[in-house]
Amino acid sequence: MSPPEIHYIKPTPLIPNSSFPLLRYPAHFPPSTTLSSIQAVFAANAWPSTWNHTYGPTQPSHYHSQGHEVMAVLVGTATIRFGVSDDESPEGALEITAGEGDVFVVPAGVAHKTFGPEGGFTMVGGYPEGSPPWDFCTGAVEGERGVVEVEKPTTDPIGKVGKESLLELW
Repeated sequence: MSPPEIHYIKPTPLIPNSSFPLLRYPAHFPPSTTLSSIQAVFAANAWPSTWNHTYGPTQPSHYHSQGHEVMAVLVGTATIRFGVSDDESPEGALEITAGEGDVFVVPAGVAHKTFGPEGGFTMVGGYPEGSPPWDFCTGAVEGERGVVEVEKPTTDPIGKVGKESLLELW
């Protein structure tokens, strides 16, 4: 397994982003890992899976103002754009080609959008236990920009310890 990629994303006029970095663990799960296996890892680390989705051509850029999110790629590839709204230039955004087994830990306030899926691109995700219900903020509504004070999680969603753990990196 590769070490995590650490990405700091600055706020924009419409997206708060976060002082916590976006984390990507490339190919963390081996090929052909099952949905139930990934869900079990998340659950064992107090980040229960609350969704899985096979993506169409695109989705609106959005962020969650009340909770951090973990996402893992189950199958396929796609581009994920982080850091900007659909109403802003993609200049300055972070674009990552996501592939099978990749895990992303997305801090509250960081915009994300998936597009250009191939191979039945499917992800599974969740939020730390005790998080409020997730919201879907686009940055397009005046006054929506703010993110409530979301505390650092008390567990790492994939069970990392030491210098590669969310607990150390955040």
